[in-house]
Amino acid sequence: MSNRIFQNSREEKYNYITDEALMQKLDELGFKYLETGINPSTNERYWKYLQTNELSSVVVPWETEKRKQKYSLDRWQMTKG
Repeated sequence: MSNRIFQNSREEKYNYITDEALMQKLDELGFKYLETGINPSTNERYWKYLQTNELSSVVVPWETEKRKQKYSLDRWQMTKG
């Protein structure tokens, strides 16, 4: 039997999106960001969204695909010249 701690906090959580293409896709799907700004630590532009299951159903697959592309071995293959 496992012990689980349930938190009944109603504190809102947010997603910070830094990929402009993802922000545009979210905009096309009807998601509206709450604010935009520049992260002072990284100088990257971000868009702040309220975290919801619907938002996660778009963001998680997008980020997974980007990660797969980044670490794909296909990009390291030698081509015949």
